[in-house]
Amino acid sequence: MHYLSKYMNNFPPVVSIFHVPVMSEKMARKLKAKMSNSFEAVAVSEGVLQSYESAGVIRPGQGRTIYNPACAPNIDELAKIEPDHPWFSDGGPPVILGAGRLEPEKDFSTLIDAFRRLRASRPCRLVILGEGSLRSELEARIASLGLDDCVSLPGWVENPFSFMARSALFVLSSVYEGFGLVLVEALASGCPVVSTDCPAGPSEILEDPALLAPVGDPEALAQVMVRALDRPADKAALRASAARFSVERAIDGYETLIADVLAERDRPKQASGA
Repeated sequence: MHYLSKYMNNFPPVVSIFHVPVMSEKMARKLKAKMSNSFEAVAVSEGVLQSYESAGVIRPGQGRTIYNPACAPNIDELAKIEPDHPWFSDGGPPVILGAGRLEPEKDFSTLIDAFRRLRASRPCRLVILGEGSLRSELEARIASLGLDDCVSLPGWVENPFSFMARSALFVLSSVYEGFGLVLVEALASGCPVVSTDCPAGPSEILEDPALLAPVGDPEALAQVMVRALDRPADKAALRASAARFSVERAIDGYETLIADVLAERDRPKQASGA
């Protein structure tokens, strides 16, 4: 490394991008080693950035947050398409929607348990979009609770926005997230959303503690769902809140990052030539 160090200025600066929070000391140790040659770091949420600073993976001030672009201009058009599911056209009870990989970190078991509690007080149905290794386990859980007639797992769909635009509520039940892209997509579709207060992202997107529930607590999640369903849905306001995470803002962030990194890289050369 000593032999190579004098040549490092001839290499392009490396910028690391972090999508998930630091979850363990082992993860932190591995990342510290990989960060030794990184010029700067970008996190997709403030929560992710803070986790890397707290774990000592990066120095305070070495990183910045640039939110994932989620509010694409074609969402409005995609949301107008009728979803391929009978529950959105049969005049039945409102639909609660979840979406994501059917894997442990998404914790759809908690969502199903929360839905069971919600359904005890009002008629509703639950649709969970996505596919994954826990399908059989979740189907067994649904059957054991006697919810086969009101919970549907249609699998992966190409256009989730058509489902979001017609759902009464979108629920994120994750154990952890890096950002929570699907929350912004639901908001951009005009759908009210609630979430677990997981690290990291949802609290930054929603900015309302009343819409957040502790991780893994179906009773608390059910109460948050009731609270959200009782609020009048202002679709225009929901879409406006999603606009903070536009493609244009992400591009601006990365253009500023590139300019800052190149200016910092060239600063020593300018000083030595003065």
